[in-house]
Amino acid sequence: MSLGENSTNTNHTLPEKEEISFSLVTQPEEAINSGWLQFPADDALLCEIAQTRHNPFSLIAADNMSREAVWESNIHNINKACREELMGAIQRMFHSVQKNDEGGNEWIVLVGSAGSGKTHLLRFLEKPVQEMGAFYLNFRPFVGKGSVVYYLVRNLLDELRSRSFLNEDYPALLSMAMPLFTTTIQQVCQSGDPEWASRLFLKPNGFFSRFDNSNTNCLDVQKKAQNPEELIPLLQNRFDIEKIVNETLHTYRVSLTSGSIPSKAFQQLLKLALCRPGKESDIAFESMFALDRSEENEIGPGQEDVIQYQDDRLKALLALISLSRKVICLSMDQFEETLTRLKERHIDSARYDGILASFFTDLAKLFNYGKGTALFFSCQLNDWMDISRRLPAQVQRRIKPPVNLISPSEADLFSLVEKRLRLFWKEKKFSIPEHPEMIFPFTKKELRDLCFRKENPTVAQDTLGNILKILGTLFDERMQEVREGRNVHFFLHRAEIIQREKEEAEKKRATEIEEQKEIALKEKKRQEELKEEISKLESLKNQNLEELQKLEKEKQDLLRKEQSIEAQQQTTQQQWEEKKKALIEKEKKLIDREHSQLEQEKKLLEKEKCLLQQEMDIAEFTEKIKAWQKERKDWEEKEKDWQEKEKAWHKERFSYEEEKKNLLKIIEDLKEKLKKVDRSHIPNNYERIFNTHTIPIVKVRQYMGSHGCEVASTGRQNTLDEMYDALNHEEIMECIEINCTLSDLRALCSRYNLPTYGTKKDLINRILES
Repeated sequence: MSLGENSTNTNHTLPEKEEISFSLVTQPEEAINSGWLQFPADDALLCEIAQTRHNPFSLIAADNMSREAVWESNIHNINKACREELMGAIQRMFHSVQKNDEGGNEWIVLVGSAGSGKTHLLRFLEKPVQEMGAFYLNFRPFVGKGSVVYYLVRNLLDELRSRSFLNEDYPALLSMAMPLFTTTIQQVCQSGDPEWASRLFLKPNGFFSRFDNSNTNCLDVQKKAQNPEELIPLLQNRFDIEKIVNETLHTYRVSLTSGSIPSKAFQQLLKLALCRPGKESDIAFESMFALDRSEENEIGPGQEDVIQYQDDRLKALLALISLSRKVICLSMDQFEETLTRLKERHIDSARYDGILASFFTDLAKLFNYGKGTALFFSCQLNDWMDISRRLPAQVQRRIKPPVNLISPSEADLFSLVEKRLRLFWKEKKFSIPEHPEMIFPFTKKELRDLCFRKENPTVAQDTLGNILKILGTLFDERMQEVREGRNVHFFLHRAEIIQREKEEAEKKRATEIEEQKEIALKEKKRQEELKEEISKLESLKNQNLEELQKLEKEKQDLLRKEQSIEAQQQTTQQQWEEKKKALIEKEKKLIDREHSQLEQEKKLLEKEKCLLQQEMDIAEFTEKIKAWQKERKDWEEKEKDWQEKEKAWHKERFSYEEEKKNLLKIIEDLKEKLKKVDRSHIPNNYERIFNTHTIPIVKVRQYMGSHGCEVASTGRQNTLDEMYDALNHEEIMECIEINCTLSDLRALCSRYNLPTYGTKKDLINRILES
């Protein structure tokens, strides 16, 4: 069935099983008159839009949209509490900056799950912040290896000299320095100096002649200084940059010295503000960063002058912001990208913690040196919990409690999608087909199922970012259907089918209502029957109540009797208790007497025990004295024997000493004889083993002692000489074999370049024969 045949149907219904073909030709008059389209050329325009493959839900499309478009496509109800909190913080900062109060800095962290709308909210804030008169800078977090201060100042200065405040045609940096130049010119003109013109303007070059020292010219310059549109041409063409900068530094010297702001860096900033946009500004900009190394390189030891220069430049920039009473909003979005870059570098945990701490410490300098800066910092919730545990305490005190984003409601999502689509079709100049069940080109059922996952109710609502991504893919599918030959009517028929299903559902609901009415009538009859039964039960209840009242009277009489009996019992109990107390007191007195008697008996027993113990000690002492006397007699007899033996030992010792002297003489004679002995018969190959200290000399002496040889000498060489004289070749071989290990012999063989295989005897013979 073609489109023309289908357009004749006034109810716009489609058969359920019959296939439908669509075309992109000009529609017939029936389709136009039926109200489906507002213009006949809409189908062709829709096809053209589908061919260009534009998507209102892609990130690229959102980035390319104008600021007004981004503002219009947002919904004020999404993250309304967070938005109001951020706007309140910005307004407080504006108020403190304008009144020149303390504070004037805000550091706000936006946290939430992935796709919860953090980037969406930061884009939403750009327009109201700019309308307040602030400079809004949106750049990604730091991902390099260099100094964070260098990164911040370079990006901020580059934006300030290339972009402008809202409704201003000149750079933002010049706008910030304009109040300083205006005040300087006013003070020079009001100083009464006759050479006021030479302090400001260029030397005579055809223009200076117009400005003599008259009061009229002075008043003219003062008027132009109050109007930025007239002052900017003067600053760029007729003033001497060096003179006006020096006069400005002289005017604000008190503010600069009190705040310890470096004048050199502040002077460079003022010169950069007066440079013309283009090549002149680029040269001045790059000269300010001449000392810095590349942004990707780290500044190490020995470069303290670079670090100091970076801090001075930051102080000067923040001083310019404070003096100009301007507000700068820095939007750092998606800080989790920095964390992934750091983790990709495979650094250890200590280095990772140090980089994060230094990053946030450098950011804190923005709040230490000046005021008038706001930092919006967005990060995923899990990453921020991990980061906050690693931050120093002084940085944590700077950061306000994080702002948690919540998921939008169904109405908010529908409104967001509808505004985004209407803005898109409006830019493409396409008239949207109106239908109660559609947000063209989607059906409301599709959006509802997409946003709230009806097929799985246990799954939580999807995040805003994921929903927009899915809508982008769904939009591409709809445009693909258009490219395949389906047009606007196809989408409308889909919506009409949904509407027809809705009507059928309403009919079913009506029948259900009638059935519920019948059920209600039956329930009414049942309720009347229940009322009759209830009335009967109430009559029985009244009878039972009368009987209960009689029983209660009888119960009260019994209670009175019980109370009288209890009173009699209490009186008797009191009498018994008094008698009991008297008996207890008598018993206590008797017990005290018994205790005193027992204590006296205990004392007598203790005295008897002491006497018995003394008698026992005396008996033992007498027996010990008798034993000591016997031992004394024995010791005296032994002492006599020892004295006799000692005399005999002295005699033997004298004889031994004489024999020792004789032996020493014999040993000295033997040593002299040994010196004279010819040792040519001793083979040198023994020396290869013994002189290398492979065998300790102690073991040689032990071996000679075991063979009945007397070792008289103590030196190593003397002992070896005695061994060569006393032992034969077989005994020396046995000594070597016993005291050398196989590894020692192999080490000796390798030392003398001999083969290391074989048994101990083989290795010994090989060493001796070599």
